[in-house]
Amino acid sequence: MVRKRNGAGTGADGWELAAPFSALVPGSSGATIDGVLDGVRLEMEQVGRLADEPGKPDGGDALVVAKDNGVAADAVTTALYRTVYDAVPEVDAVLADGGPMLDLGCGIGGALFTTARLYPDLSLVGVDLVPEVVAEAERRRDALGLADRVELTCADARDLTDRGTYRAAYWARAFFPDESRAATLAVLRRALTADGLLLLQEQPLPPDPLAAAVERLQQRQRGITAGRTVDELVAEAREAGFRLVRPVPTALGNLVLLSPAPTP
Repeated sequence: MVRKRNGAGTGADGWELAAPFSALVPGSSGATIDGVLDGVRLEMEQVGRLADEPGKPDGGDALVVAKDNGVAADAVTTALYRTVYDAVPEVDAVLADGGPMLDLGCGIGGALFTTARLYPDLSLVGVDLVPEVVAEAERRRDALGLADRVELTCADARDLTDRGTYRAAYWARAFFPDESRAATLAVLRRALTADGLLLLQEQPLPPDPLAAAVERLQQRQRGITAGRTVDELVAEAREAGFRLVRPVPTALGNLVLLSPAPTP
């Protein structure tokens, strides 16, 4: 996070932010240094509680996690998401035609609002379970002037009753406990049109073995199996009645494009 600064010959000895954190200061990425530092603090606290405090984070901690994992709907994020949608022309065409699109587990809305800005005729619905997170998403939506096209709902994804409503959907499945996944996929299949498209994202474990072990432990405390591969995501979705359209490598990592399988 910080490193010793070598000010030889300048009298500027001291401490400075390490490169991954100093890059956040000028606002040159979709993340913010405050969000990242809050996330680091929470992770340190959670590691200290791993042995005796199982369970999901409270609303305040969930908001920290959402901010740490989310992005701002700024120029950098918009450019990045443009490359992602260029890699999935099937989805790009649906969004350009107005959708509608469902973002299940939308968090603070970074992906949701960036997508809305990329497609001015698109209608979107974002759903998240945590009231504090939805309130922050509403604040950001209203500040961006997107309230007329982006609806936000605070609800358990498993309680949604939409049928054949959405032509595209994204599921932030890495934040959903294992016990909720099958029911959530069933909701997504019902909510999509017969030719609808579902995007899932592979979120691999960190390459460092210690960091990967900590990630597994933290996610296990929340009832989540971390690091599911593309193959595992496809197998899980097929059991829920989806078919694989194709895997999609992008600048945001590996995505999986799926569609409801025809009913026998």
